[in-house]
Amino acid sequence: MPLRSAMIFFYLSNEGLSIIENLGALGVPIPKRLRQVVAELGEERE
Repeated sequence: MPLRSAMIFFYLSNEGLSIIENLGALGVPIPKRLRQVVAELGEERE
């Protein structure tokens, strides 16, 4: 995978996780499995 594509994927994934976390904080219903995945990935980022 070229570096450019890898960087684009990284930033899109990072922003997507952030958006999902913020939606959950606002009370928007998020499926249980998606919440679990976001929580696991959030732990890895810290």
